[in-house]
Amino acid sequence: MSNLNLDENDDIWNLKKKEYETEHEFNFRKEIYDNVYNDIKSKQKATLYSNLWVNILSMECTYSEELMEAIEKYKPKTNIYNVK
Repeated sequence: MSNLNLDENDDIWNLKKKEYETEHEFNFRKEIYDNVYNDIKSKQKATLYSNLWVNILSMECTYSEELMEAIEKYKPKTNIYNVK
């Protein structure tokens, strides 16, 4: 089940709260999404990076150094996970 509409050209790109997310977790993911989209104007990258952040924080996933550096700058100011 997708949590968003995947048509990049659609004016309505709905990022929806996942069933298992708290409001704080959703707001964190949404802030990352907004940070990425405002910087690079790609809805698909914004979705990807926001989901990767959740994986990093909640499941302690790691990715290539290049990818970790690329998404680090989108860390939200709202710091519910005490991200360093």
